[in-house]
Amino acid sequence: MSTRTRLWLLAATAILIGYPLAAWIIGFIVQEQVQAREQAALQRAGPYFTVEERTYRRGVFGATEVVTFGIDTKGLKTPAAAALIALSSYRLTARNTLHHGPFPGGRTFALATIDTELVLPAEAQKDLDALFPGQKPYTLRTSLGWLGGYRIEFSSPPASGEPAPGTTIRSGGMSGTATVTRGQQSIALDFSAKGLGASSEEFQAQLDDVRVKSVKQRAFGSLRLGDSSVSIGRLEAHRKAPEQRLLLSVQSLQIIDHSSATGDYLSYSGKLGAGPVQAAKLTATREQLEYTATHIHGPSLAHLVDSLRGVANAAPSAPSADQLQRQFWDAVRSDGIELLLHDPVIEIPHLDYDSPQGAFRLSARLTAPELKREDLERGSPALVAALTQHLQANADIRIDTGLLDKMTEGTPGNGDRLAIAARQLEAQGYIAHEGNALTTHLRFDHGKLSLDGKSFPPSRASPQP
Repeated sequence: MSTRTRLWLLAATAILIGYPLAAWIIGFIVQEQVQAREQAALQRAGPYFTVEERTYRRGVFGATEVVTFGIDTKGLKTPAAAALIALSSYRLTARNTLHHGPFPGGRTFALATIDTELVLPAEAQKDLDALFPGQKPYTLRTSLGWLGGYRIEFSSPPASGEPAPGTTIRSGGMSGTATVTRGQQSIALDFSAKGLGASSEEFQAQLDDVRVKSVKQRAFGSLRLGDSSVSIGRLEAHRKAPEQRLLLSVQSLQIIDHSSATGDYLSYSGKLGAGPVQAAKLTATREQLEYTATHIHGPSLAHLVDSLRGVANAAPSAPSADQLQRQFWDAVRSDGIELLLHDPVIEIPHLDYDSPQGAFRLSARLTAPELKREDLERGSPALVAALTQHLQANADIRIDTGLLDKMTEGTPGNGDRLAIAARQLEAQGYIAHEGNALTTHLRFDHGKLSLDGKSFPPSRASPQP
């Protein structure tokens, strides 16, 4: 036997012995990580969600886990807990099939892969099988990375069926991924749905081309900063009986937001836009909203979020609704004061609404500079007075008269009263008439409101038209 052959045999023997040993050792690491993830998920969900039952059977190359989650209603005292008590009999069971690395299932290089299946009641499973005849309704796979992160992949094929007489559900298919780094320092989401629809004898709804993307990083402990977007190609809802009526129609909806940190201060910006929208009496051809929030003190905001989350987690067992409300306002006063002392600025650069009857335009800026701690730590009346004295707000407003008429259409007398009020304000110099539009500049400074440079409300001696 040649030396090369002996080396190949030794290598093959090492692999045959070493791979099962490595997979077996990795199995212990995987079990520990899976249990840690479940505990972290329960902590985020709140103190009343528990693991009712759990079995974990580990082999050399894989493991199986069956875990049942429930709701713990012990110690719930207030009416606010009624919803949880009503749900206390429900259980959610998941069956996980794990394959240990280094090459789990021979499909990828990872610590492990986990295929998850929800165990549904027989009737619910029967309805699901009717929607997805001869195929799996979904796949949910988690890949555990070597550095402590993980990736979740979800997909569902197109489906159509009638789960109940006269009711039809349609899906064009869905897919999504979530990539999480070690310690959840970064989370990236990407989800899409080609189409979702439901119809009955009385109602029909359709949602098309849904896309959700997000990349966020942890900041200041509990905050998430980064970019996200949501887009919907079409959303429609119709009433079929007894009258054929469009309830809502939205085309090309898009929501985008961005957040970032510079030192201890955060900046937020966002945009909401849509194409044609029809709802009730109003039909719009375009809507757009842009907003910014700057000079937001990150540590104070993080502490406020943590405090409010603590109040929410304790809500079901609060002694009374009044006590819960006091806890909420105590958190807002304590941590909200810290936010206000750092001079945050909120702006709406654009709020645009276009319709066949006319357009509406708004831009605004809001801040409250030079607040002092002693101004904000007093009782409610003094606190409101301090905020009023320091609040600075500016807004430019423009609205076409045709849109005003449309908004008051069908309400007897309102259009006439609005026209009279508009003429009075125009005569007194509070608003201006520019072509077919009414415009004004609003300013609030040190407790005083003005419109187009004139103090408002008008005094009794103001001239009448």
